[in-house]
Amino acid sequence: MLPKAENCSFIEPSELSDLNAVIIDVRTVEAFDEVRLPGSVNHCVYEVVFTETLSKAYPEKHVPLVVYGEGPPWQADLAAVGRLNALGYTRVFVLRGGLSRWISEGRTTEGSGPAPVSIQAGQFRLDAKRSKVRWVGRNLTNQHDGTVECKHGFMELDEAGTPIAGEVVVDLTRMSCRDIEDKSLAGVLIAHLQNADFFDVAKFPEASFVLHSSERMQGASYGKPNFRVSGSLTARGRSIPLVFDALVESTGDGIVFQANFNFDRVSLGACYGSGRLFERLGMHLVNDLVSMDIGLVFEV
Repeated sequence: MLPKAENCSFIEPSELSDLNAVIIDVRTVEAFDEVRLPGSVNHCVYEVVFTETLSKAYPEKHVPLVVYGEGPPWQADLAAVGRLNALGYTRVFVLRGGLSRWISEGRTTEGSGPAPVSIQAGQFRLDAKRSKVRWVGRNLTNQHDGTVECKHGFMELDEAGTPIAGEVVVDLTRMSCRDIEDKSLAGVLIAHLQNADFFDVAKFPEASFVLHSSERMQGASYGKPNFRVSGSLTARGRSIPLVFDALVESTGDGIVFQANFNFDRVSLGACYGSGRLFERLGMHLVNDLVSMDIGLVFEV
């Protein structure tokens, strides 16, 4: 639980030199290396060992500590205050405005400068081993989940970093069930999913998604979906349109594509247990929608 700002003690940048305090940058080490306040030390508040390392570094609970992050609207500094107060530190201050205000006022900083991280135009190849595709199928009272292996694919970005084309092909002969511990029972389920009742894998061993276009979502924060993607899903020799939200970000050496979406299996011809096709199914009812959770990695 983050403390409320009105319950925290703030210090103005102009007052910092008079306090003789330990100045703690609570951002990541990468951000700290790029730019920081002179004389500050780095203790990342996102680290699990944050409180442990602080307690060892500053055993005296009355030592004055000034914490700072990027500044509003980000709240890493408030998170640090909450954890330090819980440890019993009595003189914890927040640098008002954080690093962004310090820089805007033209004050001196240290560091190597920001590392350019941008999504470049071009075509990227799917790293099948690092990519994950997970499925969830349900009935009214139960669900099963598993994975399907990727085979190959690509993604193409324009100069603005917008996905403009792409394809991912998965191998339906390499499906697994994760929630059934008994391997023989899990095998029965997978065999059922692979037969003609569902995806008829003997005739159609692959499924694919083709990306046709995408549109950037305005105001998306880092770590949330930032593109609305349009494309088509193909299985059992049929294709259906799909529109869903996805997160597309640079990793420095490639692209990550993450998304969660549902598709209608019956529209692809996987009709077993569908309540819109068969009557009085009872325990044989299977939901028409299948949920997908994908995390794809593309490299140059």
